[in-house]
Amino acid sequence: MSSSGGLSEGSRTAMRHLREKQEITTVILRYGDAAGGLVLEVEGNLTHEERVQALPADEPRLVVHELSFASPEGARRHAQLLIFWMPPVSRRGCTRPGSRP
Repeated sequence: MSSSGGLSEGSRTAMRHLREKQEITTVILRYGDAAGGLVLEVEGNLTHEERVQALPADEPRLVVHELSFASPEGARRHAQLLIFWMPPVSRRGCTRPGSRP
């Protein structure tokens, strides 16, 4: 994510904490109707279960997660995952192909 255009100030700060300071492992963003961009919803060191619980059943979200793992040689690695959460039925009027309204 080289550009922060369309992000609220809180979102930019959370992304900085994730990328540069590595204080947190997860940032969840939602589309802000009034701001017209992405707004911070959740930031923190969430477990897998907490991330799943934080995602609404009827609205899309953008999740940025810092994944720590070991390479086959045993070296510690970090990678950022970008997850677009699109539930089967969204209040925004979007439905995924093959989903039932």
